[in-house]
Amino acid sequence: MFNKIKLSPIDFCLTTNRKINLLSPTFIIAEIGINHEGKFNLANTLVDKAFKAGADAVKFQIVNPDHSYSKNTKSYEIFKHSILSESSYKKLIKKYESRGLIFATPGDLDSLKLCEKLKFKLYKISSGLLSNIPLLEAIKKTNKSIILSTGMAYDKEVSKIIKIIMNKNRNNISVLHAVSLYPAPILKINLNSIKFIEKKYKVISGYSDHCTGWEACKIAVALGAKVIEKHFTLDNTRHGFDHGISLNPKDFKQMVKEIRFIEKIKGDFNKKPICEELKLKNSIVRYCVASKEILKGDIININNVHFKRINKISNGIKAFDFKKIREKKSNKNYKKNDILVY
Repeated sequence: MFNKIKLSPIDFCLTTNRKINLLSPTFIIAEIGINHEGKFNLANTLVDKAFKAGADAVKFQIVNPDHSYSKNTKSYEIFKHSILSESSYKKLIKKYESRGLIFATPGDLDSLKLCEKLKFKLYKISSGLLSNIPLLEAIKKTNKSIILSTGMAYDKEVSKIIKIIMNKNRNNISVLHAVSLYPAPILKINLNSIKFIEKKYKVISGYSDHCTGWEACKIAVALGAKVIEKHFTLDNTRHGFDHGISLNPKDFKQMVKEIRFIEKIKGDFNKKPICEELKLKNSIVRYCVASKEILKGDIININNVHFKRINKISNGIKAFDFKKIREKKSNKNYKKNDILVY
């Protein structure tokens, strides 16, 4: 059985009681990010709708803009108007933790302290934080599992980051391919990176999508992604924040449905016929059949044998076993079209 075969990537310990491996269903994250626009009621509805749409987890971006951005940047203005209070997060966690995982990307050391107070079980490191080594080191020290996005990064840069954040057991990280353009042009997203990441770093790999629609997510799953992150909104026609590259609840639900269908098509890690094939297999087996009269004592060879499909199951010699009788003397007389037997 395949489950006895040693798989190349090490299982990703998502939480203390949940692992992801190559046989697991795809772990689907609804990236709420800052689409709550700093409003608790909107955040509450987003979490509720995301879990109803089939998300396994929802993720927020928690950032102290005064610690993360200069005041003259666009990001500062966006995040200044995207702050939820500690009490708001506590309410959301208490209300929804039984329905799925809630976690966050801490954007700075101050926000990480808040995340630790909220007792998140998992952290995401976004592509824009790969150069913030003090924050990465601090996240590792929490001993929480980490999902790492790799947009804009070369292979060597990813290798360095993995060395910083990976634990001794090598089971605390999953690495996601990402293209950090909003929206990302689908013809340039290079989804073969997903398998490259899995093979190169021996980790569970996935994909963080910034394309419009969800075609890329489906292809990513078909290529082996075990973690999918997709931005989530109530209305992807809204301006600002990340609404434009997000899926609304209806579309997110359809994406989840199609991903689960793809998983069924992919099946298991083995090679065997399905039950329905076995009936056909028995009817198309080729047997050793005399192509001319063969007398007892004649040498059996390719010149007096054809390999034919017959209309019934026989105890005759199958073509697969022809080598057992080839160049040996026949033990009986055969007429043309007789099935050879032992």
